[in-house]
Amino acid sequence: MEKEEIMERMSFVMHGEYLRRVRVYDNENNEIVIKVDLHGMCRESAQKALNNIIAIIRSPFILDVIHGYNGGTVIKQMIHEYLKNSKIVGHRSPQWNPGETLLLIA
Repeated sequence: MEKEEIMERMSFVMHGEYLRRVRVYDNENNEIVIKVDLHGMCRESAQKALNNIIAIIRSPFILDVIHGYNGGTVIKQMIHEYLKNSKIVGHRSPQWNPGETLLLIA
């Protein structure tokens, strides 16, 4: 799936400010990465946004979630404990940034 097609699909479920929080790029391994910044969102809105992204993209990708950690860990906790989807095959938090979680989506 091409980056332009991914952004077009995202525009169906995310609008305005939320769509500006998303960036799509290829990493050094030529894997598609969708980076989304959830700073300032409530738990329910963040969960809905992540579920929508996972549902509309039909190819494997890495979902790089920026949730922050200084102002609280509600979104991080939601990702690690409550975000359930059969397309999520793994997750990890980079050692260099505790305010970020990488979800591996199949």
